Amino acid sequence: MKQNQSDSSVSHYPRQEIAIVEQFVREHDGEFTLLRMRERLSGKMDPSIFERATDFLIYRKKISVDLTGKVHRNASPDQPGKVHWSTREEANAITCFAFRNGFIEELHAGKHSELLENSELSRITDEEMKKLMSEASQKMAELLAMKETDPGKYWRLIADYNQTYCKQWAK
Repeated sequence: MKQNQSDSSVSHYPRQEIAIVEQFVREHDGEFTLLRMRERLSGKMDPSIFERATDFLIYRKKISVDLTGKVHRNASPDQPGKVHWSTREEANAITCFAFRNGFIEELHAGKHSELLENSELSRITDEEMKKLMSEASQKMAELLAMKETDPGKYWRLIADYNQTYCKQWAK
């Protein structure tokens, strides 16, 4: 019997574990974060398998993660619930990922100088600006590629950065 294209494209996914995760979310809709779900299901599957199963379910829009990190069942894959991350919140996380722990941290480190108070003086050289922007662009390209190739991982990163670093940022 010939498999149709949609069946063959998911044959490498752990079907039994996907069903376990989907059933868990159905029974505990909105009660757990991905981390807590993984802990609760750790006796039933390896964490890497859990990640693959949740990535698949997020990609297929069967489950979603809300602003607090809780996992929800979507009523219909064609009509998932509300958008859980605003464009601004996604942008905040991307900006944080692109700049945090990079070259800008080196520029920011060090002692304060009263010269920095004078707006007529430059605070950054052209070479530093080029390095800063090049590094940020590379990290943003990494994120955009991840969004295309591994959307579950991308949205987990967006959620993690929003919850860890961007809570107090404008939304």
